[in-house]
Amino acid sequence: MSPLGVATSHSTHLLEVGETKLWLLLIGVNQYQDARLPSLLYSAIDCQGLAAALAEATPGFPQTQKWVHHDFASHLPTLSNVRASFNQINAVAQPQDTILFYFSGHGMLEPNSQQAVLCLADTQTDNLLNTSLSLQELLQLLGNSEAQTQLVWLDACHSGNMTFRGARSDTTVQSLPNPTPQIVELLRQRAKQSKGFYALLSCDTNQQSWEFPELGHGVFTYYLMRGLRGEAADAQGMIDADGLYRYVYHQTRQYIEQTNQQLRLINQQNKTRGDTKLYSEYPQQTPKRIVEGVGEVILGFKPEVVESTHPRQALIIEGLATNQTTLAFSKLLSAVGGFELDYWPRHNNTAKDLRTAIQKCLNTQSPTICAPIQYHDFATVFLYLRGRLESETEEAALVLTEDIRLSRSWLRRQLRHSAYTQQIIILDCIVGAQDSTSIQDWVEDLQLGTDQGQCIIAATSSQENPEQFAQALYSTLQAAQEQSSLSAAAWITQLQLFCANTFPMHIWLSGTQGVIEVIPASTGNRRILSTAAIDLGICPYQGLRAFGEEDAQYFYGREPVTQQLIYDLAVKSFIAVVGASGSGKSSVVQAGLMSQIRHGKQLPGSQDWWMRSFRPSANPLESLSRCLVDGGTEREKAYQQMQLEGMLYQGVEGFARWVLQRSQPMVVLVIDQFEELFTLAASEDRQRFLEIVLGALEYAPDKFKLIITLRADFIAPCLEVATLANLLQQSSVLLPPCLTEAEYRRIIIKPAEQVGLTVDAELVEVLVQELHHSPGDLPLLEFVLEQLWEYRENGEITLQAYQQHLGGVKRALELKAQEVYDSLDPEAQECARWIFLSLTQLGEGTEDTRRRVLKSELIVKKYPIQLVESTLQTLIAAKLVVVNVEEYETRGRGDEGKG
Repeated sequence: MSPLGVATSHSTHLLEVGETKLWLLLIGVNQYQDARLPSLLYSAIDCQGLAAALAEATPGFPQTQKWVHHDFASHLPTLSNVRASFNQINAVAQPQDTILFYFSGHGMLEPNSQQAVLCLADTQTDNLLNTSLSLQELLQLLGNSEAQTQLVWLDACHSGNMTFRGARSDTTVQSLPNPTPQIVELLRQRAKQSKGFYALLSCDTNQQSWEFPELGHGVFTYYLMRGLRGEAADAQGMIDADGLYRYVYHQTRQYIEQTNQQLRLINQQNKTRGDTKLYSEYPQQTPKRIVEGVGEVILGFKPEVVESTHPRQALIIEGLATNQTTLAFSKLLSAVGGFELDYWPRHNNTAKDLRTAIQKCLNTQSPTICAPIQYHDFATVFLYLRGRLESETEEAALVLTEDIRLSRSWLRRQLRHSAYTQQIIILDCIVGAQDSTSIQDWVEDLQLGTDQGQCIIAATSSQENPEQFAQALYSTLQAAQEQSSLSAAAWITQLQLFCANTFPMHIWLSGTQGVIEVIPASTGNRRILSTAAIDLGICPYQGLRAFGEEDAQYFYGREPVTQQLIYDLAVKSFIAVVGASGSGKSSVVQAGLMSQIRHGKQLPGSQDWWMRSFRPSANPLESLSRCLVDGGTEREKAYQQMQLEGMLYQGVEGFARWVLQRSQPMVVLVIDQFEELFTLAASEDRQRFLEIVLGALEYAPDKFKLIITLRADFIAPCLEVATLANLLQQSSVLLPPCLTEAEYRRIIIKPAEQVGLTVDAELVEVLVQELHHSPGDLPLLEFVLEQLWEYRENGEITLQAYQQHLGGVKRALELKAQEVYDSLDPEAQECARWIFLSLTQLGEGTEDTRRRVLKSELIVKKYPIQLVESTLQTLIAAKLVVVNVEEYETRGRGDEGKG
């Protein structure tokens, strides 16, 4: 039952102006001269820590004086020192003053008189009445003081000989008589006699005070310290004795309950595994308050900045298509879990970037990069990995993108060398039917043993419902957000109930390093943060890049065209998306059409189709063969490509046979930047390529669909190819180069909303008005929005940032390019001009176009490799040049990356 509050009436004015004084007498005893008294581990540290917490809470009280006696202090906790300190306080304390007495150590009963005594460092068990501080003497010393407000905090019922593991210590010590009933009775009598008396005990009658190694303190004093450091403050930031008691009461009970819940789950897990090692649960410890009619007793104020003593770091790795469920989970975890959270992937990431991000999160970097951080026992790291399991290769790996794989052995090494003492690992995986048991192998292999605080939760979702497990994680965390805390054990229980009879989960929990918290314990008046205010560091704007399927949730403004393309694809085998440069042809096909049919929601059964996209480049048949390669090792892929090149050498019959033999019901091929056939490819290669892909439409009309994106100024050369001309006349979708103002507003506002950001309404109108409603507006707008995202403040993209840093839509791109160019030295500037000329295909009667080249083509005698490499890296970092595994391309024109 929750304790009731005590009515408050007292003011803090006298303390704040120094007209009253706060006297502190704090005592903690670890080691006893009498070997018959068992030593304690944390009483002296409790005393030391409480003194520091009180100092942090009372800087606003100019009149505060303290005496501290513990094993590490200059004045040891002996009986004579304690009496001397009391005498000094009593000699000068005034009626309006407050005295706080704290004791952490053994309390026991004197056998003959049955008096409750507090054992000091020089206490002798065979002469307790003369060598200890009896409770009666303590009350008499307090009674001798004129201070009318007196607080007594006793943590004097230590077990002293039980660890978190539930095993008794090696030293066998006869149990000390429990003095709590006598202490309670004496304090009650005193409280009835004095209206200014307030006592707080670490436990109730017939209970013990537990010391937990992972806390580094007795549990009672640990939460006293946290409460004084601000967690027990009310809405006005005030910490009073009654509020502190309520906080300590709830947190102490909760910690022991969570510890026992974790132990029960571990015991259940051990039984399932055939392990006979079981852990004992802890008897409950309930802090007790004894008070009669005391008004408000102010102990301090919450510091302006409350530093977390327990670092909490999270990394969400989205290896599948980014979705709203994962984003919502990330924002909620950051808000209620108190994690410093990073979201991956970022744009243009490599496998090395991923490994670096994981090492940084786990704090496992090389000492030359970052010195290991020494963390408290409650430092917690949360690592969420979402990808596709791959077990067909030589080494088990998690596939995160088309070319990034995370090996299980590498991840295991990082977990074992992490500086964090508590780990929460989530594996959210997509696997085929044949790999349904491999997720359990991951859980087994990543375990760190029973001594490490580690929670692993793993599950696989079907390809038809890839967000199934992510939704379970989000729903259970959302349901728990109003709770004061959520332990890993409680979360596991809730997940098991949520997922029952739906899909199996694989669990590992080891808890000898304390309670693993998903939502950390905090004050009862903890405010649930708005997830809209959480900035995950995700840029929803693509700049000069085309939108891909993985960016579909950020793609707005072309919904009507997307629906038209879906309708046409249902009834036609060929679609040409034609538009001016910069109109967004590639984006509407990839992020619009392809992402929709990939999920099978618009066209029934389309989720089972084979769908790939590629660009012709200078060698279109070679590009096509690479596109047709299925997964596998690098050696397997090379062998497949060699076979496919042989198949394409046979002409349209070979390609049509490959299409008809596919197990998928439909093959959809997207040829992006179709104009490259006329700007980059040789005439003979172009002719052979067109004969194959266009011929397949006739050979396999019910199994093959072809989609192309084509710049409008290249329609004329296409019409010279008879078959292509006929197809263009029948199945072309013309993409308007300009959008309506309403569509531009959606492009600006909606992507930001998807990641929890807002856009200044005035900025939206300014951007719309500055667009010239001409071809090239879309990439320029996206470029400006990406730049503005870098200057966001408190989750908002503002007009002030636009005016201060950019100064206009087109001006932004010009300034960016000029800024980068001016930063180069003369030699690099000349090299940059050479690079841009190499990346430009001059048109004859048409606009100039970009072209892609191998890096080796840029290296000539005049420009050595070192100069080309350094200049390229500068241009790539500034996003003026795009690079992938094999090629570089410019971004200097309005059509860049947009079709």
